Amino acid sequence: MIHKWHKKYFKDFLSKNIEKIIAWFLSILLVFFWNYYSGDSWEWKNIEPIKITVVTYWISAVITFFTTGALFYFLRVYQLLHIIFVRFLWLKKLYNDIKYFIWLALNLITLFIILPVIIWLLNIICSIFYNIYTLLFYLFPSILIILTIIWLYYLYWYLKNKKQLF
Repeated sequence: MIHKWHKKYFKDFLSKNIEKIIAWFLSILLVFFWNYYSGDSWEWKNIEPIKITVVTYWISAVITFFTTGALFYFLRVYQLLHIIFVRFLWLKKLYNDIKYFIWLALNLITLFIILPVIIWLLNIICSIFYNIYTLLFYLFPSILIILTIIWLYYLYWYLKNKKQLF
């Protein structure tokens, strides 16, 4: 569900960065030109544009907070632990230690299992779309070039005039 502030933010972002987006698409188009006119035949290529970087490790706690941490909060695991250890057993220190070790385990699970799987899936999706686009480019180069230029012009014109995109 897209809220009004999401629409406003994305509209502002697109209208401010439309030239960069168009330059990016044109650079991709130039790479496809180069691939097409180099004389190589089409073949399936596995690309990996998304990699795990140092920044990913830095924000792993944030990712944990919004994924597995939110799941544990939604399932009321911490509330159950609080009832058991603080209310019944009066062991607040043990409760805090257990929460710490749960959070550490969730961070490790997110960092070494969930995040690599998500990045792997995103790379597969990027590879599929890249290969479909290059296949279409090899099969119908002139039609695809014209459609891409028309789409970029449409994008530029409507975002500069502050109209709705679609």
